[in-house]
Amino acid sequence: MSFLKAIAMIWVVCSHCKGGGVSLWLNNWYSYSSHFMAIFIFISGYFYQRNLEKHPVKSILNKIKGWLIPYFIWNIFYGILVNYLKMRDLVSYGDPLSLHNLFVSPWIHGHQFVLNIPAWFVPALFTVFIITFLVRVVLGMIKQSILYDVKDAKNIKDKVDIAIDVILVIIFSCIACYSVYMCQRG
Repeated sequence: MSFLKAIAMIWVVCSHCKGGGVSLWLNNWYSYSSHFMAIFIFISGYFYQRNLEKHPVKSILNKIKGWLIPYFIWNIFYGILVNYLKMRDLVSYGDPLSLHNLFVSPWIHGHQFVLNIPAWFVPALFTVFIITFLVRVVLGMIKQSILYDVKDAKNIKDKVDIAIDVILVIIFSCIACYSVYMCQRG
């Protein structure tokens, strides 16, 4: 896992510095930025716990409490700080303090207060978690309804779990490829 983190960090630097003098063999085939976020999202979901699917509402509320509430508290603090510094002419960056910039902009672009830009990852990660989680819950419900009366259910459930994982990988890979394609088109 540490190796993947290291690769992703190198790609982040290379992406933000237009290579920054670093030329990796992959650069000519695919842009650095098309991989590092997928790796960070993968690492974040690597320890996904299937038992969360047993209590979907509780699990989502726990993620809101653990990820979004601290994020928005920090965003409010940072927004107040940046706007205070702007009033004192100590900085010239950052959007004005507003409900839109505090609670809507993080979901759109996350660049509202400039130096807080890296925090955009939290709402993005939450969105990916919610989509994946809800898809898994729905697929799990479908699986249970199909296998309800099957005699050798345990053996088949394992195969169906693997099939669900493969289906999710294919679906999200297609979405990722299309997203990269659309980004490259502008």
